[in-house]
Amino acid sequence: MQKWRFPAGVVPMFQLFILFRLLFSLGTLLNFRGQHMRYPGGWAALVSIIECGLLLVYLSLPFFRRRMGRFFLPVGLMIASLGPWLENLMMVNSFNNPAFNEPVALGLDFQRLLLISSQFQLAFLLFVPQLLISWQYSLRWTLYYNLFLIGLDVLALLVLPTPRPGFGAMTASRIVPRTFLFLLLGFIVNRLSAEQKERAEQLEAANLRLSQQAAALEELATTRERNRLAREIHDTLAHTLSGLAVNLEAAAALRERDPQQSGAILEQSLAVTRSGLVETRRSIQALRATPLEDMGLKLALEALARSCAERLGLKMELQVETPPYPLQPEVEHCVYRAAEDGLRNIGDHARASSFTLSLQFADRQLRFRLRDDGRGFDPDAGALQGHFGLIGMRERVESLGGAFEVITAPGQGTELVIQLEARPL
Repeated sequence: MQKWRFPAGVVPMFQLFILFRLLFSLGTLLNFRGQHMRYPGGWAALVSIIECGLLLVYLSLPFFRRRMGRFFLPVGLMIASLGPWLENLMMVNSFNNPAFNEPVALGLDFQRLLLISSQFQLAFLLFVPQLLISWQYSLRWTLYYNLFLIGLDVLALLVLPTPRPGFGAMTASRIVPRTFLFLLLGFIVNRLSAEQKERAEQLEAANLRLSQQAAALEELATTRERNRLAREIHDTLAHTLSGLAVNLEAAAALRERDPQQSGAILEQSLAVTRSGLVETRRSIQALRATPLEDMGLKLALEALARSCAERLGLKMELQVETPPYPLQPEVEHCVYRAAEDGLRNIGDHARASSFTLSLQFADRQLRFRLRDDGRGFDPDAGALQGHFGLIGMRERVESLGGAFEVITAPGQGTELVIQLEARPL
């Protein structure tokens, strides 16, 4: 039943129109003040009140919408078209009443004035259903609706036992201009509706493509992160275990012949084991990525920097500001991963003695900097093509619409600069 849902606003607009008719009919009935049996407008207003009240109940109760399904709106529009036609028919049929044979003060035929005004009123009351049909359905239904109105006009001529003089000519004369006007406006409204729906579909398709691209980028980032962690675990745990295996084999071989040398190898193996255990725990902690959830971005960056400084024996300087408001998780994750990768590069390649890590916020933008005093490198010599993992950092930052810059030269250290929109949560 999803495809039979109506756009938001069509049914409420229909209800507003019926409510306007109801209030107008109530005002008309009160204007006659008990003389509605003498004047045809009073009876027509009473019928309109009943019709509008029932139609409002029909449009407002969810029960009818569920039971009627796709026929819910067409049935309502049919009732809203038949009601005014029936009321107009009552007006015309009541003009034989002798009470309306008196001319008005201006010398005009009172019956003819009422007849003309009733036809204009009927055209107006049928105009709104025509607009709703043109907006909601295809152009052919606009044509079908006008054929239906022409059929009602012909039926009125057949139903009235003694139609007033000139009524037939007036009915015939109004069919052509009304049909032309309704078809023209129906065509315009239908084209506007079609263009709006087409734009909505294009926007939905664009949003779907963006969602798919975001999912693909997220999957790519996840795959690269897994590969990086797999390489790191291989470089730490696997190498540690390989070295232990060699050392233990050597210690076993020297146990009888040279116990002192065997003991030294065992001591060395114990140190390697402890170092490997520290690296393995660090890799597992990175895999879990809980510091951001537990401490937030500021404390997580500070803890990460202190851990790296203590492990590598480096001096550090921290200038980390607290975010002015909660940031989106992908922004925090991007900054934290950049700091983690950058600090790892400092420990593995930079041969630095100190580093500076800063995070600043201004004008809904964040600026992250990580600078070391290490040996640096030549960015034109291919180091950016994967040796230090900077490609992954750049892609992660640019996927969020940020800017990533590496400032370095041989012997002058390295500085990573990231600028991102500080997107609020």
